[in-house]
Amino acid sequence: MIDDPSELAKAIICEAFGIDPIQWEYNSFDRRWVENYLFLELHHVLTSGEANLYPEAAELLELYSEDFILEKCRRDAADMDFIMARMKVVHHLKSLDSEGQCLTRRHMIYGIHERLLAKDYGDFYNALDSDCEGVIREAAT
Repeated sequence: MIDDPSELAKAIICEAFGIDPIQWEYNSFDRRWVENYLFLELHHVLTSGEANLYPEAAELLELYSEDFILEKCRRDAADMDFIMARMKVVHHLKSLDSEGQCLTRRHMIYGIHERLLAKDYGDFYNALDSDCEGVIREAAT
């Protein structure tokens, strides 16, 4: 069992979505399902009233409009392979206690968003000379 919540979150994401950890590290993976999963998590936090449990998500909910989140959630919603990948995430999370689930989900939200920003703006997306506004490129346009 992985003790570091950040590493556990990364391992769950990689296993569920079929991403080699090296691909994750170097941003050489297909982002579609991971991106959709992030916005499903944000939608869950938005509609569940659990923003206080997920401060990373609450921060992102201020950056992304509800319409944008819903648009992302609709994409691939009926894709059976995507549904199965999401079920793998749920399966892994169910093996944790409620505190572990929450902490791991927080790291998943943060980690996915960080990887998406790096894919869009490069590894130095948070540098002073970056054009990154804190949102994925599609939302910034």
